Amino acid sequence: MIDNIKYRYVLFLVFLLHIWVCKGNIMDTGVYDYGLTFLAHSTNQDQRTNLDLTSTASLSFPEEGFSVGFDIKLRNELYTYGYVVRVIADDSSCFDFISYLLYSRFNMVLTDKDRVVKNTEIVDSVKIVADKWIHVDLLFTREGIHIVADGIKAEIAHSLDSFKDIKIYFGGSKHPRFFSTDVPPMTIRNITLADSHGKALYQWDLAAHDKDEIFDNIKNRKAFVRNGVWEIDKHTKWAAMSSLIVQGPNPQVAYDDAGGRFFIVGESQLFIYDVKSNHIDSITYKGHSFIGASSQVIYDAKRNRLLSYTPDLKDLNIYDFSRQSWTLDTSVVIDTRQHHNRIINRKRDELIVFGGYGNHRYNSQLNRIKLEKSEGWTTTSLDSCIYPRYLSAMGQESDDELLIMGGYGNQSGKQEESPGNFYDLYRLDLQTGKCNKLWEFVNDREHFTFGNSMIVDTLSNSVYALTYNNDRYNTLIYLSRFDIRTKQPVQEVMSDSITYNFLDIHSYCDMFLHKETSSIYAVVLQEKEPGESKVEFYKLAFPPLSKEDILPHQTTGTTLLVLIAAGVFVFICLLGGALWLLRKKKKDTGVIATLADESEENPVKLEVKERKFSSVLLLGGFQVFDKQGCNITGDFTPTLKQLFLFLLLNSVKNEKGTTSQCLDETFWFDMSKSSASNNRNVNIRKLRLIIDKIGDISILNKNGYWYLHLGKEIICDYQEVMKLLNQVKAKNAITDKKVINEIISLASAGALLPNVSAEWIDEYKSAYYVLLTEILLSMVNHPDIQADSRLLLRISDVILLVDNIDEDAIRTKCKVLYQMGQKGLSKQCFDKFCVEYERLLNAKPDFSYDDIINSL
Repeated sequence: MIDNIKYRYVLFLVFLLHIWVCKGNIMDTGVYDYGLTFLAHSTNQDQRTNLDLTSTASLSFPEEGFSVGFDIKLRNELYTYGYVVRVIADDSSCFDFISYLLYSRFNMVLTDKDRVVKNTEIVDSVKIVADKWIHVDLLFTREGIHIVADGIKAEIAHSLDSFKDIKIYFGGSKHPRFFSTDVPPMTIRNITLADSHGKALYQWDLAAHDKDEIFDNIKNRKAFVRNGVWEIDKHTKWAAMSSLIVQGPNPQVAYDDAGGRFFIVGESQLFIYDVKSNHIDSITYKGHSFIGASSQVIYDAKRNRLLSYTPDLKDLNIYDFSRQSWTLDTSVVIDTRQHHNRIINRKRDELIVFGGYGNHRYNSQLNRIKLEKSEGWTTTSLDSCIYPRYLSAMGQESDDELLIMGGYGNQSGKQEESPGNFYDLYRLDLQTGKCNKLWEFVNDREHFTFGNSMIVDTLSNSVYALTYNNDRYNTLIYLSRFDIRTKQPVQEVMSDSITYNFLDIHSYCDMFLHKETSSIYAVVLQEKEPGESKVEFYKLAFPPLSKEDILPHQTTGTTLLVLIAAGVFVFICLLGGALWLLRKKKKDTGVIATLADESEENPVKLEVKERKFSSVLLLGGFQVFDKQGCNITGDFTPTLKQLFLFLLLNSVKNEKGTTSQCLDETFWFDMSKSSASNNRNVNIRKLRLIIDKIGDISILNKNGYWYLHLGKEIICDYQEVMKLLNQVKAKNAITDKKVINEIISLASAGALLPNVSAEWIDEYKSAYYVLLTEILLSMVNHPDIQADSRLLLRISDVILLVDNIDEDAIRTKCKVLYQMGQKGLSKQCFDKFCVEYERLLNAKPDFSYDDIINSL
């Protein structure tokens, strides 16, 4: 018992020292907007922003001094005065750095025991301006305080009394003595606290973050943020920019991606939305555009004109901005190519149209028309390569190649012959006419289809498209990313959602990349009333990020020497430290404490789990921790992650692994044998470098099979839970509560790789869910287990975690809660189950809550 206690507290002391050997996740901020924007006088005091670097404890610096460095960008508002940063010593003296943009001024004020010691300023109308990054350094020494702002220097010949108890606030301050709500309109980034020699001690870049917490990149020190606006979130959250109501049936949409403009053609007006100024102009025009469901207008940038078109008619209908009129005097209704794709190829100076729907038929025609000397349309059928469809996405990969992705249709093109969604990608060579299918996957989740345009990023081997469910009216639009060259295409959701009412031909969404502002702009058109549509504009910073990308992770930041020294220190402190810690009250130490829910007859035990070291976690999400316990998940690129998981899952399943041929067919199917072999070897070499950080884990090739060997100290939750499940199944040991609790503890972390979607992985997910549910349901029905209400509740929760409409699990959960006296919660759980059941199956469950309770 004593040895066990000592062992646990050794782990605890190691964790305390580990804070000094890890540093926070350092995001590649070179291509992303980042920083913390402060809400200022335009909001009330309760909503203004505060950044507290010393929320957990004050800081202590060497007596020689320290420095505070940061970047600041000011913005114009009605009131621009406020405290940029306050440095407080011993709760009695304070240094304030104050901004007043109206007068292009920074004030530096030193206060000691409520007495102003010195007030100096920097004034420069050229350098202290809005919307420009200014670097500031504040150096605190025993002799004085030295200030440098964008090269301009100032000095205070006095200093803080002591550097042993320092508190630092940016923006608002909740300090009892130096309280302030005067926050300047500003954005802060790259905060560095260093010693007097310039060695960085703490560093917050203000990029990756939790909701109200950030961690420094050197020692993982936590800082607290209140009411902050994170610039990095602009890469993952759509910002609603503007909207308007347009009269008339089926307004037409076009965009100017170079100039940053959307054109909305209404019944008698042309609306122009400028993305840079966020302003909408309207023009009353003469004549008529073609009237058709979905958009049949496109912008010709070379000639600065709008083209209203249909392949059914030879001539283009042209809008002249100088004359404010269309070529066509009378209205013409077109309904044969609804939700088609279109693009202007600037190299060939031609308009290209693909697909569409009309007259109960889907289309796979490619239509082209020259824009300089139009001689009518040329038509090519692609149905031998691409099945007829509409609701596809199309983009230009190069001057000679187009990419076409997804859609809705069928092989025959006839609407009555069981149409469905397509999840495929094609490359079309405009010069040779050759069409190649790059990939296709089976989507066994909710159906989705695509917005009209696709953003092609060849540098990252990616395409981006708007995706939404086309089997319902109330849906959501997401920005999704797909690899171009891959055997296992995966939909990666890169943004939050835009509310969308999909009403087929009476709704429309599109987007473009505006390189000048490095932003994606989306337009969403929805008919609200017959003859009246609402048009909304949204903005997302490019390149986009997923929500997981902006969460902070830990990465290693030390040497082996430091770890060895830490081990020696633990050994010396073990005896005294363990006894001292036993007497202390439980504190938030970073050790994870969980209550082991045993049966009601057994006492509740406190189970202390050590920090994750050398771990590969698949349940609840993919996470990898190295030998120092630092999160290195971000080291895996999408391809390396899939390759690693493929090897791992195959190795756990059959302990033999997989062949080179299987790897090539899965990941490099579109390459020659030699190219596939070369790509395989290169990626395995990269993967070996990453997994070497984890510990005793290696990629082996034995008898022609690639195998992932996991040493004894490697923790893999999936491997552990599968071993336990197979053990229970083989021995029928369903009453061994120790094993049951271990299974529940592992499985309750979440579903198997919920954010990884690929065709090959579904087999493993299905096998795990089936085996887990089978074992747990057999436990529920065992007499010895039925007497343990707490255990039954945990079992039913785990089953519902992997299958939220499992009828046996919800019956068990509702019964147990009811018997425990939590009748309201029992009913709430059933109501939630019914909502999910009806949403997924479009039917109500064939039993009621009363049926469950009456069966008791």
